Amino acid sequence: MSFDKVTDKASIRFSYTVLTANDVVKDWNERTRHSFNLRTQSKLTDRLTADVNASYTYDAMDNRGYRNSSSRNPLFILGNLPRDTSVEELIPWKDGNGKPFNLNGGFTNPYWLLYELPNHDTKHWFMGNITLNYRIFELFEFPFAYCYRFANCQGMGIYQYV
Repeated sequence: MSFDKVTDKASIRFSYTVLTANDVVKDWNERTRHSFNLRTQSKLTDRLTADVNASYTYDAMDNRGYRNSSSRNPLFILGNLPRDTSVEELIPWKDGNGKPFNLNGGFTNPYWLLYELPNHDTKHWFMGNITLNYRIFELFEFPFAYCYRFANCQGMGIYQYV
């Protein structure tokens, strides 16, 4: 969604985007992202112009998938199971006390990784800049720019290896 307004002296544009996504594996990589953008340009005098930009993004992810050969990647673990392993050997993956069942010397059950080791992370990003251009002569401008960037990331994961 966006709104904009343009006049002979100024322009302004605001936009908002929301993204919700997930993975092909149920309850994996569930993401919600909100993005806000604001830009305004104005001609303050015949020689002075201003350009102001600001962006803010909030990104939340539940059960971010581990990749490659990570011991927390259920697909990697599944690919390295013995070929004669059956689904009946993998389900149930925990006993009545919540402890994992381990087969054949303690391998990690991919169902345990999917359903018992959740994680969550959030990220906040803010980026903004202000640029002032002062035209001294017809072919010579003096720009002044100030930029600011802030990022904050927080995450939570449960690590239970038995």
